[in-house]
Amino acid sequence: MALLNDRSIPALRFQFGVVVAAIVLTCWPAPAGVGPDSPSEAEAAASRPSGSTFGYTSRLWQTDEGLPNNYVRAVVQTPDGYLWVGTSAGLARFDGLRFTCFNHRNAPAMESADISDLCVDPQGTLWISSFGGGLLRLRDGTFTHFGTTNGLASDELSALCAGRDGSLWIGSTTGVIRYKDNRFTSYTRKDGLLSHVVRAICEDRSGSVWIATAEGLNRLDGGAFKAYTHADGLPDNSIRGLWADRSGRIWIGSDNGMTCYDQGKLTAYGKGEGLAGGFVQTFWEDSRGDLWVGAYGGIYRFQEGRFIPQLNAEGVPFDTVNALFEDGEGDVWAGSREGLIRFTPRRFFTYTRRQGPYPRQHHVGLGRPGHQRMDRHLGGRPQPADGRDGQSVHDA
Repeated sequence: MALLNDRSIPALRFQFGVVVAAIVLTCWPAPAGVGPDSPSEAEAAASRPSGSTFGYTSRLWQTDEGLPNNYVRAVVQTPDGYLWVGTSAGLARFDGLRFTCFNHRNAPAMESADISDLCVDPQGTLWISSFGGGLLRLRDGTFTHFGTTNGLASDELSALCAGRDGSLWIGSTTGVIRYKDNRFTSYTRKDGLLSHVVRAICEDRSGSVWIATAEGLNRLDGGAFKAYTHADGLPDNSIRGLWADRSGRIWIGSDNGMTCYDQGKLTAYGKGEGLAGGFVQTFWEDSRGDLWVGAYGGIYRFQEGRFIPQLNAEGVPFDTVNALFEDGEGDVWAGSREGLIRFTPRRFFTYTRRQGPYPRQHHVGLGRPGHQRMDRHLGGRPQPADGRDGQSVHDA
């Protein structure tokens, strides 16, 4: 076991507020008529931004800023406010300004720095899986290692999912493993698993566990495995990502697009709906109800049956995305092949003729009343959240 160097972890370092602003446009003249450059009211209403379609600003962190490696596979936040980042060359704790890195040198319990996944259980414990180093638990500042000598079926781990009943579900190259009440239980092909290669796991609101494998999709319910493959309507048997949304749907990422499982029906989405590449790897449903999709070749928001690519200021898609996560302040974080990316919702948007005439009175609110937005570090004066360290991100 290894102790963290910081004995007193400050609670909730990510205490960010947002400066409140309101813009009231009361004297904007309404157009006298409708011409070629002035859309009708119906067209204007249809094209005006709404909800979370205003766009985002982004910020990228790489090894130059302290990441142990630019290949980020997992991002989570613990109850104390720290962001934890799993890379192919170590684990990092981020307070918004500085990365504190952990590997075998300063955390001897970490037998491999090749981190595959992270998750936080309902008690706030951080779990860390790795390729070749088994499982780690971080609790009360102490790392504890679990490996084959502790009953784990394999040290080659690929995925984690914390269940509501206290189970920790673990994906490996030898099947799926359940850790509960200090005991490991393994499930393999002989139990009905389609493949020993497990890539992702999620639990739906009924408690069923969904398992993405290299040869199809499994659902574990009441101790029995049900299988879903190409023959059942999946576009591909090579499954990579899973997400259970608030409405009970299961989103499935594969080597050939995305599929939605809803009340026994499978619906596939791909290039026809705006997905540039076939490989869909990860998902996140944000607090605004948007489904974020991470794929080989970009990040998308999926709205009304269409993939909306998130582009940087140069109009270029982001690189391969392995992980997505929304923090307590509503910012979305992406782990990619090029580093750690933060997406912050823009509080202002640009109105043009294409959006139609302004209403006679239009209010733009920025954040919550009575709060200031602090830049992502402890102490110091309030800093601009989206200024010098950000880029504009636009819906394509």
